[in-house]
Amino acid sequence: LPDRATEFSDAYIQSLACPTMDDIMMGSRSEGDSNMLPGSHFLDYHHGTKRWKIITKAYIPIFVSCRGLPSIFQDAVIDSVFEASTIERSHRFLEQNVYGDWIELTEEESKQ
Repeated sequence: LPDRATEFSDAYIQSLACPTMDDIMMGSRSEGDSNMLPGSHFLDYHHGTKRWKIITKAYIPIFVSCRGLPSIFQDAVIDSVFEASTIERSHRFLEQNVYGDWIELTEEESKQ
């Protein structure tokens, strides 16, 4: 990440994402900033994030039932959650970097 004292590169600016209503926002706004602790669940109320939480809760019993089985079974559940979260609309998984800028996660990063 660039130093705040220097000008941001064009590549960095182009890597930023502007959140939309359908995006799934990961993390919490309080990470790394103890002054924002009361807002730590702020992102839970975002439309896309709320929808994602509903989908993941529906898959929890299936995921738990796969414990003790080869990891391919839990991986399949994770893939199903990801597909259910992104199939209807162009949902993106976003996370804030240390500067508070939103960046889009890759599919692999989203599944972790």
